[in-house]
Amino acid sequence: MPSFSKNVALFALSFWLGGVVLFSVVVAPILFNTNIIGDSIRSVTGVVSESRGSDLNYGVLGGGLSHNMAGAISGAILRRIYLITYLCVGIATVFLLIASLGEAKGAKGPRRALILCFLILGLNALNDRWILDRINKVKLEMTNSPDIQALSLRKQFSRWHQISMWVYSGATLCGFVGVLFLLPSVAGGKSKKSTK
Repeated sequence: MPSFSKNVALFALSFWLGGVVLFSVVVAPILFNTNIIGDSIRSVTGVVSESRGSDLNYGVLGGGLSHNMAGAISGAILRRIYLITYLCVGIATVFLLIASLGEAKGAKGPRRALILCFLILGLNALNDRWILDRINKVKLEMTNSPDIQALSLRKQFSRWHQISMWVYSGATLCGFVGVLFLLPSVAGGKSKKSTK
């Protein structure tokens, strides 16, 4: 049973980690790179837009999405990733708890991964429930404030966004290390070398 539990936990953590890395390495850079989005829109529609109007226009910033639109899409995807984190890392935590209770005293891999899962869940809750709410409040104030306060609000937004990225990166790093702890060669598994 401990081996099955470790494998389920490894699968759940790996699935979550794949989604997190996909968002960080592929989706977010594409959303915020106006040339990529603009080129894609032009290749599909054949239209070159020079509109500099509303943030809802696809022609803002060189033919791509505006930063506000990209941020809104990114925020919606992040909310789904936070939900997937609760689900996958929660499943991994339950199965690691089962594996830890069934393992011999010497096996430290599942216990270490379990601690990291609790840390991931805590960091995820911090980002999802507290930091993202602060970011959204600042964004709302930015849209409803005079230009005099805009610079101060942009600095606040940048600070909270940076904190959010560090927390997200910390959770991702914990996930990588947790997966490593569950791999047989790192977790103290015996290699299958022939002895002659």
